[in-house]
Amino acid sequence: SSDEWASLSNAQVASLTPAQAGTLTVTEIAEIAPAQIASLGSADIAALTTSIIRALGTAQIQALTQGQVGTLSATQLAAVSLADIAALGSDQSRVLTSTALAGLGSAQLVAMSSTSVEALNQIQVPGLTVATFDALTTTELAGLVNNQMPSVTVAQIASLSTAQVQALGTGQLLALSTAQLAALTTAQIATLTTTQVAGLGSTQFKALTNQQIAALNTTDTATLLPAQIGFLSSSQVGALGSAQVSALLPGTVDSLTPAQLASLGTSAIAVLTSTEVSALTTGCIAAISTLQVAALTTAELAGLTTAQVPFLSSAQIGALSAVDVASLTTTQLGAFTYPQAMDFSLNQLHALSQSQFRAL
Repeated sequence: SSDEWASLSNAQVASLTPAQAGTLTVTEIAEIAPAQIASLGSADIAALTTSIIRALGTAQIQALTQGQVGTLSATQLAAVSLADIAALGSDQSRVLTSTALAGLGSAQLVAMSSTSVEALNQIQVPGLTVATFDALTTTELAGLVNNQMPSVTVAQIASLSTAQVQALGTGQLLALSTAQLAALTTAQIATLTTTQVAGLGSTQFKALTNQQIAALNTTDTATLLPAQIGFLSSSQVGALGSAQVSALLPGTVDSLTPAQLASLGTSAIAVLTSTEVSALTTGCIAAISTLQVAALTTAELAGLTTAQVPFLSSAQIGALSAVDVASLTTTQLGAFTYPQAMDFSLNQLHALSQSQFRAL
């Protein structure tokens, strides 16, 4: 009877076989004291049915030893009530197997204390299903230490909400692998804060795809430093849109290499300011394609310096429209070399005023 179970000593409870433990009824388990529960062998715990697991009281759950908790299966863990899972201590949660954690539901994770959740180690975290991982609060996610982050699966990374992504610290982002970074969706990338982007290093920027670079919001691109732009490949820089390029700091634009500048789209090249054009290296000027030259506005062309003009190629000069040529100052025209002047077409020359022609 149930009274007989309650009268058993700890030693007698410990002598139960898994077969006997597997036949315990809900009534009987309710009569077993927490200290007696702790006396059950690990094999006995593993033999308990889900109905018995579900019937365990909070005190009984708290009495489970680490060895006992470590034997719980995914099915058994899924059967633990919300009240009981909330009573699970951090010393218990840290010994749950990754296999068992696959049975943990999102409602159970929400019910767990933050201390118990944050106690999960890098071996355990991958065991959480995507749906359960999504249930992490921003505080719990931020509480994951840096050495736990590499164990987060790419599927879990891709499932993070905007708030969860923004909760990640710089150290956590730096701890992500290239595969994990590549798993971030464009929507997630667009929600990164300026602090997060400012903390990214060479490894992180190089891991981002062109689509992810294109998803950076203008507030973030406005904080990019020359060193960070330097981490980007020409292909990545070419993915930047006109709004992003327009948001770049002048000093950051100045740091673009010839290959990076040449990769910008015509709409992006058209948003440079005259000051930014003036600051471009002569190597960058020489690298601009004819399509990019044709996209330059007269306001941008006004930024060409006398030091830059001699580096324009015959093809680049030919890409200038009559309106473009007519907008050049006599000082700029005077900087063209004789061979360059010979590259001007009749249509371009006809657009010049007498003073401009004489300056050429």
